Amino acid sequence: MKSYPALPISTIASEDDFSDFLTSLGGEVQKLREYAIILKPDQVVGRTPVGGEIDAAQNLAYILAEVLHFKVLLLDIYRFDTQIIGALAAEQLNRLGLYAPPNPVDSLAKLLRMSGVIFGEGGRQSIYDPASFEALWSDELSRDDFICLLAALSRERPVTHTAPGIYICLSHQGMAEAQLENIKSLVECADEVELYIRKLSGSQLADQFRQAVSLISEYGMELVAKDDYGNHIAKSIYDAKIMVHENEYPEIRQTLLRPYLPSSHVFELPDEIYTVYKATSGTYSGLVEDIISSRDMLVSMIHSDEVEECSVLYLNWVFQQLWRIGRRIAEKLKHSPDLEALSVLENDIMSLPIGIEITSSTYYTDLEEGSLTEVALTDVASTAIYYYEYQTGLIKRDLTFQFHPEIGKSLRMISREDIRTTRIPELEDGIRLIMSAIDTGNMVIGYHPPDTSR
Repeated sequence: MKSYPALPISTIASEDDFSDFLTSLGGEVQKLREYAIILKPDQVVGRTPVGGEIDAAQNLAYILAEVLHFKVLLLDIYRFDTQIIGALAAEQLNRLGLYAPPNPVDSLAKLLRMSGVIFGEGGRQSIYDPASFEALWSDELSRDDFICLLAALSRERPVTHTAPGIYICLSHQGMAEAQLENIKSLVECADEVELYIRKLSGSQLADQFRQAVSLISEYGMELVAKDDYGNHIAKSIYDAKIMVHENEYPEIRQTLLRPYLPSSHVFELPDEIYTVYKATSGTYSGLVEDIISSRDMLVSMIHSDEVEECSVLYLNWVFQQLWRIGRRIAEKLKHSPDLEALSVLENDIMSLPIGIEITSSTYYTDLEEGSLTEVALTDVASTAIYYYEYQTGLIKRDLTFQFHPEIGKSLRMISREDIRTTRIPELEDGIRLIMSAIDTGNMVIGYHPPDTSR
């Protein structure tokens, strides 16, 4: 085995490690921009028949450092309390002369978004089962801790000059769940939010908000998740499995990626939910559909759970309803000195995404009535989450993948030798996708809002 110079990969395995890292940054914000940060919610993502246990985050770190020339920070969030490192992040923000949100996890999210790019990795846990987190890391990362961090990262994304986020496997599922948690939180505090809107803008916009929340609640209570055979899995946004649930079959293999096509279950949703989704998917590009529309792509899957297709379409519809209100609030806030209203409305409405698009599904070949046919297995294999910068009028994206672009066809760990030798071809699609995802996350889309003054 050849000897290579050490790669700029740092592992944060304790609160002390994180404190030392922050000290090394000093007061220079730009140093953090040199880093790709990998959030690691578990020691491994799973086990394959060929490769044994797979530490996908290590694969990703090698690619980011060796091929893309990032400094890499592996943040082992399964090893420590996010509240504690959040408090350390708040101290760092204060040292930089920046505002530190009162919630430590919000401060951590703000600091992480000041990096070059954020990756959320996979793990063996199930989002709908808190006990699966406790069984692995009972004293450290709980299910609620994980979702709260992802929700905070999402709320921070609309801020200008924030790093893109790319979420893989468990983090793909967790980010979908985090979006639902943000919506449920808004519904629960709707009375308070309505009062601030009424105070800021008068009764017309407040009444529109109240009507929107009423319909969000109504459709949310009627939302149903079914498996491919029509069996009910969950009903209502308050069911633990409405957003993430078991897949019909575990996928631990290379599988074919295709552009997303709606299943028959989608047409059981209220018509306006699908109509709004078609408008979203037809307006923006989520990267993955552009790549796979031109050729077949095989990707590595190591998972037993999936994100629910109908729940994603529901989320998109909710985001679009609230974006209409958010744009009008933003216009009013430009001329208002009410800092309290600004804080509440920015956190509860204007920090939400404006849309979410399913960009691909996985397929397998099935023998049906004597002929081979392709059948969708994981409907939500990837998503693009769209955010609106109210200050600039620009739209930007975070991306999520159920599959692992950092794991090659052999479903195993890679080494620097793999990256530097002829064995790299099996990773080329994944590396290309990671590079494109980072570029896409850094791109912005111009938006010219309609006149909302009337």
